[in-house]
This record gives sequence, C-alpha cells and structure tokens, in this order.
Amino acid sequence: MLEKMKLRQGYLLSAAVLSICGHVIYLSVPLYMMIVYDKVLYSFSRSTLYALGLGLLLALLALVLIGFLEKRVLTLAGARFATDTEAFVIDSIARDTAGLSPAGYTRGLTDLETVRSAAAQGWFSCFSICLGR
Repeated sequence: MLEKMKLRQGYLLSAAVLSICGHVIYLSVPLYMMIVYDKVLYSFSRSTLYALGLGLLLALLALVLIGFLEKRVLTLAGARFATDTEAFVIDSIARDTAGLSPAGYTRGLTDLETVRSAAAQGWFSCFSICLGR
C-alpha cells in the first residue's frame, strides 16, 4: 500500500505548487492598492488605473482557474488511491464474508469512499490552512 501512495506523490506535489501559485496571486490585490495609492492618485492617470484594473482582473481569473485545477488534482489523487486499494478491500470483505477471517467487518467500501473523499478535501484544506487561506 505504501508503494502505491509513493507513486501518487506527484499529485500532492502538483497540488502544493498550484496552492503556492494561488497564494502568490493573492498578493496582487494589496499590490494593486499600493500602486493605486502611490502612482494613480498622485498623477491622476486614468490609463494607469485601467491597465492596473485589467491586470488585477486577469490575475483573479487566473486564481479561479488555479483553484479549480488544485481541487481537480486532489480529487483525481483520491480517486486513484481508491482504485488502487479497491481490490484489496473487496478481497478482505470476501474473506470475511466467507468465514476465512474471524473479523467479520463488511464496511470496507464505505470506509474506502471516506478515505477517498478525505484525500481530496483533506489535503486541499491542509494546503489552505498551511498557507493561510
């Protein structure tokens, strides 16, 4: 199982890079305000204000796209993890049902779905909390 998780580290690395890029884009709003106060209000330049506003709009649209891609990557990582471990879980449930194992636990697929969901949402929340979103 650990080998399969190591193969999926690329997903988490991609999500971490996307999260960092998103947080860098978050800095565009305070930077916009500082430039407006420093340059635009001082020189009364509307063209500078329009150019800065358009740049901020594009940065925020990129932020939406990055957020979507980050959630998509983490959802894909959770789905791949569930696919990789599904055969093991089903085999364990079949052995329990056949009486080969005294445990008798039959909620394996439900637990697998919970892990898949937690992998997608939990890592996204972790990246967001760690970087202060």
